[in-house]
Amino acid sequence: QTLCDWKAELETALAFGTEHLSLYQLTIEQGTAFSTLHRNGKMILPDEELAAEFYSVTEEICAGAGLASYEVSNYARTGQESRHNLLYWRYGDYAGVGPGAHGRLTVEGRRTATQSERLPERWALQIETGGQGFSVAEISRHDAAREHLLMGLRLREGVDLEDFVTRWDIVPAAETISALQQLGLVRKEQGRLAATTPGRLVLNRLVQELAGSLPEWI
Repeated sequence: QTLCDWKAELETALAFGTEHLSLYQLTIEQGTAFSTLHRNGKMILPDEELAAEFYSVTEEICAGAGLASYEVSNYARTGQESRHNLLYWRYGDYAGVGPGAHGRLTVEGRRTATQSERLPERWALQIETGGQGFSVAEISRHDAAREHLLMGLRLREGVDLEDFVTRWDIVPAAETISALQQLGLVRKEQGRLAATTPGRLVLNRLVQELAGSLPEWI
């Protein structure tokens, strides 16, 4: 797909009076048919510079149509943001139901992860024979704090630091935040920590730096 093709496709989608768009760049996962095609040179992905250009063009065209990027890959008119997905990104509680579903629930003050059997046939058999079809594991506070950062920094609104400290009794190191601010990758205002537009282009590294600055004693 060329950049010109993408512009035309996006503008066509917006011409329908669209109020919300989820626009994810393709990620190749190991063990998939896509992975095999990519390895054999039959599926070509853009390099990092071109991928960044795709992202910038998408932001510009959507903003021009009145759809703000309220999340890294999601664009909406004011009031049309996905309440369902905001729950994930704000690291709230949600139940994963059905084959392959994941969930995050707070039980008696402890953060837990649920994971359902992936194969529908096995999941159905477990349910039919009286099983629950999913496993439950407790998440350490340190890992939960990392997940909270990973999800929250995807949002333009960022992470509420007061809420973060209340939930996990921890906060990213001030010197790390300051260094990232000087690089123009994050902004800290009104008690929130958020990625800037340049920061979104290197979000994985940004989260790695901030999560890496969390004390390990939790």
